[in-house]
Amino acid sequence: MRALILISLLLALPACKKKSPTAGDDADYTALMAKFSELRTMMCACKVNDKACADKVHESTIAWSKVNAGDGSVITKLSDAQRKTAADLSTEYGNCMTRAYGGAPTPFVASPVEELTNADQILKRTFEQVPAGLVVAELKISYVRSDGTVDPTYGTVEIRFGKAKKPSPADDPSRPLGAPVPVDTSRVDDAMARCPKYSWRGGTRSDSETICFVSGMGITKPRCSVVEVWKRASDAGAPAAGLAVLALRGVGPGSPEQYWDFAIDDGPRNVHFSHSVQDTCEPTLERP
Repeated sequence: MRALILISLLLALPACKKKSPTAGDDADYTALMAKFSELRTMMCACKVNDKACADKVHESTIAWSKVNAGDGSVITKLSDAQRKTAADLSTEYGNCMTRAYGGAPTPFVASPVEELTNADQILKRTFEQVPAGLVVAELKISYVRSDGTVDPTYGTVEIRFGKAKKPSPADDPSRPLGAPVPVDTSRVDDAMARCPKYSWRGGTRSDSETICFVSGMGITKPRCSVVEVWKRASDAGAPAAGLAVLALRGVGPGSPEQYWDFAIDDGPRNVHFSHSVQDTCEPTLERP
């Protein structure tokens, strides 16, 4: 069974309003969340084993999406809090649909892992063990030292997996010139499926589930180590004693090459440093 999860609607609003629901666009974001909540409530009102009810809500979801479908890039412009709200609603929608179809959400079962406190070691293990059929969708390392150590008090590493975007289907030669382009549903995930997310803190990994959406083709194994990214940022003026937040950005809309975002922010001390590092180093993650 293929089902349109609510995160697909997150791609829709820009097409009808011509602008993105960013953190600074409260009216559009509020309207979008209202639509999310409405569809979630409708799906969760369906009783156990009431497939007809779930199908009816699902058809309404698809119809709304087909009228308002966007290009898939807006999700990258949301704040972390907004994205979490959308993901939570999507999860609730999917779980309620699963219940209505007579099933139960299948939890992600994690494999035991060793304790790791070095960011480069964590990345090496992660890319060696990417779940089958998935890619790394997001990668963020918070409060890491210049030697690659994830700070034991403040540091975290968050890695989300997802399903890579498939190539867009070829244009239908029978479509009249100027006619609407059919909605590309190739990225629509099974409503019962969820993708894993790894969160490292204090050397220990915890696992959870989240949406499978990926903007672009996903993130490939980095060529630059965290230590090398730190070195290049330091050469550009980053304070060596700081704790940095790094995010690896994959190829996608407006980004033809993979790169690192590097930032050190400390308001009380008036330190605000940011720098981008192209991920073009000689590979170092395989070295001892």
